[in-house]
Amino acid sequence: MDYIVIFIIGDEKVKIKFKKSVFILAICTIFGVINVNAEEMSSVFKDVFPEGKMKIKSVAPKDEEQAWSILAEDNIGRYEGFYLLLDTCNEAFTMCEVCYNCGPGLEPDKDSENHEINFEYTYDSKLKEVVDSYFNKIPEGKNLFAVKDLEIINYWVNEGTNMINYSGELKSYIDNKNFNIDLRCGGGTEFTDSGIGIAKAIYDKTIYYINSSMGFTLQQAIYVPDDTELDKDKLMAVAQARIDNYVGPKKVTLKYGGLVEEWLESTDEEYGYHESYNDEDGELHFLQAAAGGHYYKAVVGEREYFIAIIRSTKDMVNPKYISSDVVSDITISSDNGIIPLDTLISADRLTKGIEFEKISKILNLASSEIFDLKLYSNTLEDYITKLDNGLFEVKIPISEKFKDKKLIAYYIDDNGNKTEYDVKVENGMAIFNTNHFSIYTLAENTLDNPQTIDNISAYIILGTISIIGLIGCTIYLRKKQTN
Repeated sequence: MDYIVIFIIGDEKVKIKFKKSVFILAICTIFGVINVNAEEMSSVFKDVFPEGKMKIKSVAPKDEEQAWSILAEDNIGRYEGFYLLLDTCNEAFTMCEVCYNCGPGLEPDKDSENHEINFEYTYDSKLKEVVDSYFNKIPEGKNLFAVKDLEIINYWVNEGTNMINYSGELKSYIDNKNFNIDLRCGGGTEFTDSGIGIAKAIYDKTIYYINSSMGFTLQQAIYVPDDTELDKDKLMAVAQARIDNYVGPKKVTLKYGGLVEEWLESTDEEYGYHESYNDEDGELHFLQAAAGGHYYKAVVGEREYFIAIIRSTKDMVNPKYISSDVVSDITISSDNGIIPLDTLISADRLTKGIEFEKISKILNLASSEIFDLKLYSNTLEDYITKLDNGLFEVKIPISEKFKDKKLIAYYIDDNGNKTEYDVKVENGMAIFNTNHFSIYTLAENTLDNPQTIDNISAYIILGTISIIGLIGCTIYLRKKQTN
């Protein structure tokens, strides 16, 4: 059997006839070459891209800018020497060429190589719909979110990172759900900060939402009531009291800075800030409202920040820390102002494991739900486990089996000691207060069904006392009758 292969050269068609054996040999040779090329991938390459693939914990990017941020900056960029060739990507960004020992400013050498890499985007599609439902609450065209008043103080005291995560305005739109917003930009003047760019909402180390144009604005001002006297010392005293009531004393100290006009004149030659100050849409126009025309400095540790004091009761913000898990709706809140506002809840229901078995054995409950509750701050890069001053309020949605039941919460420490927490039920939530975080157990609290060994012991003691009392009464009555 013969095979005919047609080659098109210019406008000419050339037919070449192959014998079956020759044709098969040619095909094998071609695939053999491909296989050889595949085997040429170095061990360094294979370590990063096993089988020429990489799993990306993210929704798929929509354009080249998003693709570069997710593929290059978040993933490939973690490995030294590797570079994404963005212009080689397919339309869905599921395949791109990646090179090693190459990139801007680097000349290819004998160790350079590049290969096609397949990218697989992994995420929970059902959770993605839930996440979208929250971000769809943001009004169309709204892409800048304010960080203001005491939110700024919280950021300074905690030496915050990623300013947008301190915006109560943004959090109000997304119901305080526990998304870490990754936005890597920012800059401004001595009185302002702002940034806009690609923002990624991350949950459980997975990107579920990407916005190519989201950002924050910050005007360094502390607000005081409208009727505050226009005396610079009294203004400073009222502002200082607000700060101390929020984060505690001696965390921030205000001191007088000078007149706004004098600052503008001193910076005009280099920056020309007067134009921004006089323009209604200017970045510094808010300084027109600086009470008495004064500005101040906020001293936080060894750092100093410029700040204005503005009389405006309606602009006073007293942030309450709130974080709610997007999956379980378990919510933690506190009035303590020292908690970094970027702190997010992590809530897992335990149904097995060492801790589950240990707690179940100690409590010996007929019916319970066990939750591992954590709070993590990206600013502190650590978990917040305890409050030395103040309490956290915990809200847990009540499941069907606990509906219309009286409830109680338990905590078991490392030594097996039990602490009980009173639980109130409100709007379908079981609510209790604590000053630290660990594993908590929610259970029915009823005397009709003894739930723990401790309760059984209590009933035995109570019963014994009752019997002794009855015997005593009987003896007394008999003696009385005899007399």
